[in-house]
Amino acid sequence: MVVIGSAWNLIAGYTGQVSFGDAAFFGCGAYTAGLLATHLGISTWWGLALGGFTAVAVGLPFGWICFRMRGAYFALATLALNEVLRHVATIAEKFTGGMVGILIMPSFMSKVPYFYIALAMAVASLASLRWVVRSKPGYYFVSIREDQDAAESLGIDTHLYKMLSLAYAAFWTGIAGALYMNYMGFIDPHVVFNLHDISIMAILVAS
Repeated sequence: MVVIGSAWNLIAGYTGQVSFGDAAFFGCGAYTAGLLATHLGISTWWGLALGGFTAVAVGLPFGWICFRMRGAYFALATLALNEVLRHVATIAEKFTGGMVGILIMPSFMSKVPYFYIALAMAVASLASLRWVVRSKPGYYFVSIREDQDAAESLGIDTHLYKMLSLAYAAFWTGIAGALYMNYMGFIDPHVVFNLHDISIMAILVAS
């Protein structure tokens, strides 16, 4: 939740683009880890390396199209992205397992290793957020939040920097989803693409 909340904080808190799409990126990361094991026989821990990039690969085309919308329209578009991915994961039974889901054997019997991995991820996400917001793009993000038209008049490519903010949020949320797959050992579309348990909780954590 710390990782997901910090990721949401950059795109919504600093860039001003309210998003309900965290569950979409979370699910992408979780399914990346699960499908690596199911179809390729690769350890689900590789999902920590690849899950974030999968989420970015999904998020960037979405952002390129939908960042032309503002305010509530963009927020509704993120809801639609989440629902589309949930239905795709449900329908594509031969690939994702559908509602049967994906089941793996956990790597550790104790919760302690997962705690330290999650702690390291939380520290890394917060440190990266601090670095980003204090950098030049961070000031651009805030300028977009405060007045997008004024930022554009100053020559800031607002579409580009909103895309960068979305990529950051998607990357860290995807990694969190991959860790969830490793920790829980089971996922299905309603678990990892859950609006309330993922997207709404991210907003509550960041708030």
